[in-house]
Amino acid sequence: MAHTLYLDQDEIQLSNQNAVLNLVAKNGTTQKIPLTGIKKLVVKGNNTLTARLLAKLGALGIGLIALSGQQHHPTLMLPNTASDVQLRIQQILAFQHADITFALSQATINDKIQSQIQALTVHYAQQAKHRLVIQKTIAQLKAVQRKLGNAKQLNHCLGYEGAASRIYFKCLAHLVAPSYGFNHRNIRPPKDPFNVLLSLSYTLLTSEIALALHMKGFDPYIGYCHTPLVGRPSLACDLIEPLRAWVDAFCIQLCTSQTIRSTHFSQNAQRCILERAGRLNFYEA
Repeated sequence: MAHTLYLDQDEIQLSNQNAVLNLVAKNGTTQKIPLTGIKKLVVKGNNTLTARLLAKLGALGIGLIALSGQQHHPTLMLPNTASDVQLRIQQILAFQHADITFALSQATINDKIQSQIQALTVHYAQQAKHRLVIQKTIAQLKAVQRKLGNAKQLNHCLGYEGAASRIYFKCLAHLVAPSYGFNHRNIRPPKDPFNVLLSLSYTLLTSEIALALHMKGFDPYIGYCHTPLVGRPSLACDLIEPLRAWVDAFCIQLCTSQTIRSTHFSQNAQRCILERAGRLNFYEA
């Protein structure tokens, strides 16, 4: 089974010999990994990749996700695909119709709220001391969901999505241990350990969805709910929405199990960073 290879270390030379990936560390240590067993390569750090390797990754259909900076900003290299360009043309034409984009957006937001309800239902069974606030939150989310079903305009749907997210994250703050400093969702940059975990998880999953869309012949940068924005894979951002609550549950489990501890982070008033030891635990999870 093909897997994702994570490389999170500085000053590694990456090259290939036919379908074998060669890794050479600064101290001269070498490692060889068959490319045939890799579906995606995620690289973070100050490393060097040869043009020959990039071409081989593209030819084998292996996507490359490069994470840069302390906030893990992703850059995607989309591999070669034999898909029919007509599918992308149909996608673009379909998303120009307001009734289609409205229906898809409304359904996606409904699925997102439903997944929040389902995830909280699981938390209800696992966290007895928070059952009252979870029960109240589920009722509030169901009320927003009913209003969403009667919405006639996209901006109204987006308003209900925002309302549901505020209700949901207010409840989630009760489920995360205080040592992770989570009170509400914040980004650019995330300011506490749990928000760092959320952002990193969302980033990696969005990138994986974008690569999968590309390999199936869709244009990941043209969405129906998220408006076009330079560098943003809008369709991937649309499709991740119903999955976010399960990503959140994964992050809560990382904290509850102490796979990721608050000591794995360095933090000041401006930023919070997941250090390499914590990142390695994250990748293994």
